[in-house]
Order: sequence, then structure tokens, then C-alpha cells
Amino acid sequence: MPLVRVVSGFRLPLEAIGLLRREPKVRAAAVVPLLVSAAALAIGVAIVVAWAGEIHALATGWLPWPEAAAWYAWLWVAPLRIVLVVVGLAAFGALAGAVVVAALLVGGVVAAPFLDRLSRRLEETLTGSVIDVGRPGVAGFVAGAARSALEEVKRLGFFLAAQAVIAIPGALIPGAQPLAAVAMLALTIHFLALDSASYALDRRGLRFAEKIRWGRGNLPAVAGYGAGAFIVCSIPLVNLVALPLLVTAGTVLVVEAERGRGMGQRSEN
Repeated sequence: MPLVRVVSGFRLPLEAIGLLRREPKVRAAAVVPLLVSAAALAIGVAIVVAWAGEIHALATGWLPWPEAAAWYAWLWVAPLRIVLVVVGLAAFGALAGAVVVAALLVGGVVAAPFLDRLSRRLEETLTGSVIDVGRPGVAGFVAGAARSALEEVKRLGFFLAAQAVIAIPGALIPGAQPLAAVAMLALTIHFLALDSASYALDRRGLRFAEKIRWGRGNLPAVAGYGAGAFIVCSIPLVNLVALPLLVTAGTVLVVEAERGRGMGQRSEN
């Protein structure tokens, strides 16, 4: 059932925590990505603090602020203002979370070879082998690491360009702010899932368009996992380990999709 798969995807970050705790080899491979994740998080938080006013304006500029024309009007104006403040804080938190996610994705470029190594070790632990359509041996490993870094740069460029296409009209067109905020959040959630699953998908030879189709084919699990991943990136202290945690969960997502539906590997035709 789709709902069951949404819930299963949402729970993947918790499963990833358990795997990192139980498997020493996988945990050892997560050390460098963890350090990069902490540094990227610090940069993301600094950006949110420095641009808090602008982020708040984009998140809440569309909200009305009702006035009370008479004393008795406060009976409904006061509760409405409280609701609007809560909505505004939630919208600000969502956009601030998107900024932090973007910083973590930049960190993912730096840590890409180490994240690929983490994904490989986890896949071998889960299945006993690693699917890789690239060249075997040391040369293949080096080429795979370079490929991971290049693919991460491509993914990041696409994500930032798409966010800009949404954010700029949202900031300039009156009344477009709520649509822009929702679109940016939805894009971030979906991209998080595909990005952290991409290390396993890259080894299977999937190109970007094929990854999009893979995501559509596994949409309930991908959407559930993306929502869980976004929450992980938004929780203080937990987001310190976001990069290794999400790549671990994304690799599990690919392995489970293959087990359950036979998807993930490119056709050789």
C-alpha cells in the first residue's frame, strides 16, 4: 500500500541510525563525512543568522496583519494574530531549513568520495556484494570517486538553479511568496531523497533523467524518506551527522526498492 511505503520511507533515518550503531565498518567510513557535515552545518546556520531578516520577509511577507477597529474586535483579532504568528514561524523555519539543507549539499560535494565509500560499505554489509557498472580494481575505484564528486556537483548545480528559479519570482511578484515557499520546500524534500540515494544509483549507471524516473517509480517511499530527511536536517544536534546519516538511509532506500520491486539497475540494452 502507498501509505505503508510512505511510512517505511519516513522511518529510514531511524533505521540508518541503528545501522551506524551496529556496524563498526560502516561507522568508521562515516567519520570524515561527519566532520564535513558539522562544518557545513555551521556555515548554513551562519547564513541563516546573517540573512534572517530577508528569509523572514520571504516566508511571512504574504501574511495579513488584521487590525481591530473596536475593542470587541480583539475577541477574534487577537486569536487570529496568534495563529498568523505561528504560521509565520513555521514558514520561516521551513525556509531556514532549506538554507541549511543547501549548505549540507555543498558539503556533500567535498565529502562525495567518502560518502561513496560509506555507501559501498553499507551495500556490501546489507547484500554481501556491491553493484557497480564501472571498471573494477583500483583504477575503477578512483574513477568512481571522481565520478561521485562530479555527479554531486551536477546535482548541486541543478538544485541551486531550480531554487533560484522559484525564489526570485517569489520575491518580486506580489502574492507569490506562499507558492514560492511551498515549491521550494517540496523541491528540497524530493531532492534530498534523490541526492542521498544517488551514490548507490550512480554505481548502477543511472543518469539524471533515469534517477528522476526511478524516483517517480518509488514515489511513496521517496516522498516519505524525503520528509524524514528534511526533519533530520532541521533538528539541532541531529543535523550534525546529517550527511553520513542520509547517505546511509538513501542506500537502504535503493537496496529495499530493488528487493521489493526489482528497480534501480539500468537495462544493458
